[in-house]
Amino acid sequence: MIYNGWLDVLNTIFFDDENIIFFIGIVIIVLFSYFFILRKQIDSIYDPFFYSILSSAFAAAIPIEMYSKSLMQKDIYIISFLTTEFAYILGLLVFKKRRLILL
Repeated sequence: MIYNGWLDVLNTIFFDDENIIFFIGIVIIVLFSYFFILRKQIDSIYDPFFYSILSSAFAAAIPIEMYSKSLMQKDIYIISFLTTEFAYILGLLVFKKRRLILL
C-alpha cells in the first residue's frame, strides 16, 4: 500500500477502537521493557528522565505498529529502527546519571 501523506497513515492507525487498544498495548509493552532495562536510573515519577522515557515509549510504539500492519514498504526501515533503539538504550546504559554532591 502506498500512502500519500502522514495523515493517511495516522487515520489508518487510529481510526478504529481496536487499533487504539492495540497501540496502547504496544506502548505498555515498550514502556515496561524500558523500565525493566533502565530501572536503576529512574528515581521516581517526578524525575525528568521518567518523562523522557515515557515520551520515548510512545514514539517507539508507532513504527512497531506500522510494521505489524504492513504500512512500511521495506524491511530495512524496521531494521534501521531496531538498530537506533538499540543504540539509544545502549547510550542510556553507558552514560548513566551522576549524582550531584552539594556542600
